[in-house]
Amino acid sequence: MKSKSINEKKKKITRSMSDLKFKKHTQEKLDEINYYYKTWFKIVKRQNCYIIDAYAGTGYDHIDTEKLPGSALLAVDLFKTDALNKFKLILIQIDPEQCELLKRNILDFISKNNLSISLNEQIQIYENDWVLVMDQIINNTKDGVRLFFLDPTGNKSLPWNELIKLVIQGKSEFGYKESGVELLINWGWHGVRRIIGKYFSDRINHSEEDRTEIENLHNFFGPLDWKQIANNYEPNIFDKNNNEQIEKFSDELVQEYIKPFFKYFKYLCIHPVYARIKTKQVGIKKRGKIVYYLIFASNYIDAPNIISQKFKEYINKEYYLPRSQKNLTEFFGKNISKKEPVRRITINDKIKNLQKKLKLSLNEKTIRIIKYLYRRRSYDYGCFDFALYNEFNIDESDSDFKLLLNNEIIQIRKKNFKSGDVGTYLFLDHKTLVNRNDYLYFKDKIFQYKKGRYLEIQEN
Repeated sequence: MKSKSINEKKKKITRSMSDLKFKKHTQEKLDEINYYYKTWFKIVKRQNCYIIDAYAGTGYDHIDTEKLPGSALLAVDLFKTDALNKFKLILIQIDPEQCELLKRNILDFISKNNLSISLNEQIQIYENDWVLVMDQIINNTKDGVRLFFLDPTGNKSLPWNELIKLVIQGKSEFGYKESGVELLINWGWHGVRRIIGKYFSDRINHSEEDRTEIENLHNFFGPLDWKQIANNYEPNIFDKNNNEQIEKFSDELVQEYIKPFFKYFKYLCIHPVYARIKTKQVGIKKRGKIVYYLIFASNYIDAPNIISQKFKEYINKEYYLPRSQKNLTEFFGKNISKKEPVRRITINDKIKNLQKKLKLSLNEKTIRIIKYLYRRRSYDYGCFDFALYNEFNIDESDSDFKLLLNNEIIQIRKKNFKSGDVGTYLFLDHKTLVNRNDYLYFKDKIFQYKKGRYLEIQEN
């Protein structure tokens, strides 16, 4: 049954052998994806790491008169800095002709950049629907950090049940939030808006095609009752071009959409991508309506701050300049005030606060153990018990270990080895040392997510 479905999909979307064409705002999206890929790779490149692109395209995107590297080639470019040979790229493209062009473009890119990489080893290409091959891919990439990039052509291509299945399969079998799987999703508001517009046009009677699209929207949103949210807004909201209300509506939808992700991720970032509107000044475009939201999900503590820096620049830009212009400030001659740097609380400060909180004095060995675990941020502030034994000659019978455990400074959980065996994993857990709350980074603001609600907090 599935094989018939996939063949039907291939027939429907087959296009001519040419690179795909996109509107100008796609350039903004590509700039942000490129920034994210490079930032992510700097963090993870010392360990086995994978990028899995579920909608790889043809390698290049045509935007007006420009031919720009698409998400697939932006990922291939990372091999230039893969000195340890730890990186692998998995590309999925359902359309056979586009898949063939993707291979040609990658081979040409490899040749022009003198890269010593292979399509069969470092780069794997699947001509298929990502839903049908994801189980195999997840199983083959368990030995490293994985970034799944999903940039669908429409909401029909990203059914919620398959997306959440990907997340669950990629996470710990014991249900813990831990590093190792990250998501980057292009959430297409323009497509969602078009279908909701049909719903608004007649909330009772629709054509069969409209009913099908609305059903696809149900599958896209999954557990979220988007109609309940939509019914809080006027049915003619899109006709009035009330941009403030429309943006409020889209913001509410995307924030509600990601709430189930907090079961698996500690940090969610949502970054809007805006359309560009021509102005009277040649080459300068004003910021328009939101077209996409880029959703980033991670359990790595430093990821949100690192990733958000570049996106904040785009959020605060009212005008987009040609690439030849240096920057917005120089062009308009504006002075942008800078915030005073905020002093970060060090681990030494945290340990002092911990001792005051617990009313005890930690010895040198326990302090060194805490610092050792704290440095392992990318491993969720933890390690297997044998690693701690090798470093400090300490096990569960040791008095220092018991002190840390009894005062809930550290906790124990189970974790799978690649071999299939189960190991004992130790990690810092005291709230004075590590913050294990859930956070949403959205439009230059930070919210704590707790009991299904967002509470805006001040960045410190």
